[in-house]
Amino acid sequence: MERANTIARCEATLASGEKVVYSDWEPTHVRQGRFQRILDGMPMTFTAVTLDGERFTVDLVSGALVVGNDLYTPQIPAFTPLRLVYYKHMTASAEEPHPVCEFFVVGWQTTLNGKNLKVGLKVNPGAKTWEVTESI
Repeated sequence: MERANTIARCEATLASGEKVVYSDWEPTHVRQGRFQRILDGMPMTFTAVTLDGERFTVDLVSGALVVGNDLYTPQIPAFTPLRLVYYKHMTASAEEPHPVCEFFVVGWQTTLNGKNLKVGLKVNPGAKTWEVTESI
């Protein structure tokens, strides 16, 4: 059976050094509790892993975005506090019995000079494409 949700698992390393991993097909209430635990634990890194094994990581210390072995480093001042951005855009249709992940975003946001700045990876798992963007 092919899963409509193309994210296999999420992984985070918290400020305490603890690693949190959860599978995306676990019950919703479990996912929500674990994700809140990630947010409350001050994540240092966060990775979304697709069913195909592709890894999309955001480093919430340096601001770096990592796709496989490719590294993208946005220019931000050192020690800028970054907040995790992670969400999925799901669509449903009469042909599909379950919602399908159209795209997901993993990245960060911060406030610099009074302006909100967002940078992340927008991933279309169905088309196997992704882009670095500020439109997250």
